[in-house]
Amino acid sequence: MAFLIFCCSWACCLPLLLCFLGATLLGWLLRQFFGTDWKQKYFDTHSSLETTTSNFNKFKLDAEANISDLEAQLQRCRNNYIDLEAKYNKHMAECSDNVVQDASAKDAVKLRIQEKAKHIDFGRIGIATADAKDDLKLVVGIGPFIEEKLNYLGIYTFKQIANFNEHDIEKVNDAIEFFPGRILRDNWVGQSEQLHKEKYG
Repeated sequence: MAFLIFCCSWACCLPLLLCFLGATLLGWLLRQFFGTDWKQKYFDTHSSLETTTSNFNKFKLDAEANISDLEAQLQRCRNNYIDLEAKYNKHMAECSDNVVQDASAKDAVKLRIQEKAKHIDFGRIGIATADAKDDLKLVVGIGPFIEEKLNYLGIYTFKQIANFNEHDIEKVNDAIEFFPGRILRDNWVGQSEQLHKEKYG
């Protein structure tokens, strides 16, 4: 009877004993795995996570602010480009108008000079074309502008100028709207005779 009571008591206590041993073993394993400072590690990890989150949020705010600044700068650049394009178009329109005006003025001068060509005695000084033209700028006193006017008049060669007489000089001077007496003072006739000899012999 006593043995039976002992066995029953042992059977009842065995689960409790096993739970105690299991809890003890679990406690030992936890201490081995986490150590004695697991709470400190938890708080350190939590603090580190909070710091990382705070830094990330700060970085995000800074990035959003930078994006806003860049968008504002981009808009200013777009506005500047639009202004510059408008100024450029206006300038080109003005230049185009000036070119048209200059061309019109040049055409008017050309027509005015060509109208006076009928007063020049080409039968005596000679007829020439642009294909046979000499470089009249070699004559001292004749620049590109005066050479162009002489060409409008139909004078292209040294030989033609060398054949000028006083009447021709007066008419040419008036036709090209040159300074009175300048052709005589610069001795175009003498210079042209020499240049013609040097070029053609």
